[in-house]
Amino acid sequence: NISKLYLIDSYEENPKAVECFSKESLLDAKKDAKARMKAFGNKIVWIHKLSDEAFREINEQVDFVYVDADHDYEPVKQDIKNSYDILKKGGILAGHDLTYPGVFRAYSEFLLEHKMSANIEATICPPGEHWSADWWIIKE
Repeated sequence: NISKLYLIDSYEENPKAVECFSKESLLDAKKDAKARMKAFGNKIVWIHKLSDEAFREINEQVDFVYVDADHDYEPVKQDIKNSYDILKKGGILAGHDLTYPGVFRAYSEFLLEHKMSANIEATICPPGEHWSADWWIIKE
């Protein structure tokens, strides 16, 4: 029952990011995302900007935000703040890659600042890959 789905990704190289992807891999990811989301048609609002800029274009409160962008502390901290600001009461803010130090620090500090409990689910990855963890917050 999705009425609107905001998808934010600049699909541009960011040499300052913890994980830097090539222009070709980003174009492939963009094509893949467009193909996978085609079924949702006109319910999708694509915003091809960095998240800090993109949040300025969302002028309503939302039910759910999933953060999985830059994994450095400052950008994650800003993404969590921006996401929480547009989240409806009872909405869910979630994210990925809690195993990255910047993500862990930003999430932990947010929880401490707002006196919230952690919600974490570990992900078992195929052999040879790093394990990961998803996290979430429910806005009260």
